[in-house]
Amino acid sequence: MASNRMYADATYDLAILYGTGLVLGSFRLCDFPYSYPQAAQYLREACEQKHPIALRLMKLYGGLASPRERWTRIEQQQLENSTADKTNLYASRLATVGPKCPPQKHIRGAP
Repeated sequence: MASNRMYADATYDLAILYGTGLVLGSFRLCDFPYSYPQAAQYLREACEQKHPIALRLMKLYGGLASPRERWTRIEQQQLENSTADKTNLYASRLATVGPKCPPQKHIRGAP
């Protein structure tokens, strides 16, 4: 069902947001209150909803003892995927958003 898939996508997106501060691999919210426990909860829920990327991330990084290490690796993978995917509208510009962001316009690949 499409609605179930959208719910799983939203749950996965929340996991990534709380764990890395990234929004769809396009923006980094600099002043977002990261929460590894909340991120882990959303990632577990996305796995229960059979979200394919959440399942893959849990398989790759779920066994790491340190939540910080887990989410650092997930963030690195998200950044690599967003810049490698040439069909991604934002692949060439991961913009920082929020009042606490550094003055730079983009983090990666700024033209």
